[in-house]
Amino acid sequence: MAVPNVGKSTLLNRMVGEERSIVSPIPGTTMDNVDLEITREGRAYRFVDTAGIRRKGKTTLVAEKLSVVMARRGLERCDVALLVVDGEQGVTQGDAQIASYAEESSRSVVIVINKWDLAVAAARDAASRDAATAKGKAKRAPGERHKPETSTRDD
Repeated sequence: MAVPNVGKSTLLNRMVGEERSIVSPIPGTTMDNVDLEITREGRAYRFVDTAGIRRKGKTTLVAEKLSVVMARRGLERCDVALLVVDGEQGVTQGDAQIASYAEESSRSVVIVINKWDLAVAAARDAASRDAATAKGKAKRAPGERHKPETSTRDD
């Protein structure tokens, strides 16, 4: 379960080893729960790919509201829920709300950080910006604040 467009369907396809769920960069592609049953080493597993869950105030279309209800029903059918978090954005209020749905359902939750490669790149960029800012502050005398340069005119 997750908010829209964090890669739930892509993750599911990777886990089952084949293209079973439709993947698109357009949020809301998965509208119905997609159940996939696979057997590995003699054990049967069922995966349920759910629609992305938006906050109540953000869902306006009837079909989208229905997909959220269906996603929550998918949670009721599982033993363990995977909460997929967008690594680039980090944990959001929407992720916290979805985790609370799992808690209300007494389900175990595994938190999956997806798009980790983008998160690492974003962290490097932020660290570079912070270092540049710190370097600029280090050039000033202790206690000195940045003062805009003013020019004086001699008339």
